[in-house]
Amino acid sequence: MSLQPELLANRLTGHPGAPRRRVVHRGAREGGTVERPIVSDIRYDTSLAHLTVIGFPGKPVDIAGLVQRLGEAGVRPEMLRLGPSRGAPGLTDLSFVLARRDAARALDVLSVGAGRAALECDETVAGVSLTGTGLRTAPAVTAAFAEALSQADARILAIASTAAGVTAVIRAEDVPAAVRALRAAFGLGEDTASRGTGRPPEVFPTA
Repeated sequence: MSLQPELLANRLTGHPGAPRRRVVHRGAREGGTVERPIVSDIRYDTSLAHLTVIGFPGKPVDIAGLVQRLGEAGVRPEMLRLGPSRGAPGLTDLSFVLARRDAARALDVLSVGAGRAALECDETVAGVSLTGTGLRTAPAVTAAFAEALSQADARILAIASTAAGVTAVIRAEDVPAAVRALRAAFGLGEDTASRGTGRPPEVFPTA
């Protein structure tokens, strides 16, 4: 049975309400230190698009060429993900996230350079992130993050973690419920920052 997200979050620090507390302790290796993860904020971005290239060769040189063409056009793909193709056996589906304002430009670039591959672009997605420090080395943070999104009925399209945060791509309509669930799970306050939208931060009521 899975743990409630708030229980997972509290287990990281040993007591409720402590995800922001910084604790440094000795690591297992001599002379090493391990920094306990600190979750400091929840951020979201509703200005994203999710683009999928269906039936792509998937070889490293092909992926490198695709990313290079996008970069030359001023498009920055993020959270690249590969999987078996839905439409072409033996080929690959490549999906990634980009700024919604760049979606039309990316489609123009890829329609020329991706051969016979089909293109899908979903502009109804958003990103929601936990930010802090030491998060990459704490799998329980990612587990609690995913569990909270699941309890908010937010479908995860992609997920990635770095030392500074964990980000998931979800439906834009699910952002309010996702933010509320994450705030409750990690004991964070009402302030929630907006990233990349150019609009003031929104605050989603707890009830």
